[in-house]
Amino acid sequence: MAVKTISPLLSFRDNRHLSQAEAAELLHLDLSTYGRIERGRQLPRKENALHIAKTCKCSVSALYAFYLAKTKTRARARRAA
Repeated sequence: MAVKTISPLLSFRDNRHLSQAEAAELLHLDLSTYGRIERGRQLPRKENALHIAKTCKCSVSALYAFYLAKTKTRARARRAA
């Protein structure tokens, strides 16, 4: 059984009852960039990762771990197809 990994950004956004647009504005990110980071499709640049971690009260390693987990999930899905 697969374990669902939750994005630190999604947890932050849900806890504050924010839309993606509101969270992106709060973090000074373009909405599409924010969405890709939240879904684990893009790694934030170092300076953005530091700002996101500070604002969301999570670690930079949690952001990167989420990205890596999503990347592995996508790779397994491609191999199974």
